[in-house]
Amino acid sequence: MTDIVLEHLKRIQVRLDKIESELTGLKAAVISSHEVMASFLKNDVRREADIFGLEQRIARIERRLELNDAS
Repeated sequence: MTDIVLEHLKRIQVRLDKIESELTGLKAAVISSHEVMASFLKNDVRREADIFGLEQRIARIERRLELNDAS
């Protein structure tokens, strides 16, 4: 009887080890995905700042040239 229980426990342990290994891989994949998303967001913020700077420069140039949209 104890041999059967021990055999089942060993099988359970093997399965748990596989699950743990797969979970570790999934955690690594999620972390990698988060890093990629953070990179995209950082680049998006940088582009928004660049666009804002260009808009400010254009507005300053238009003021200097006395260009108006109301013409």
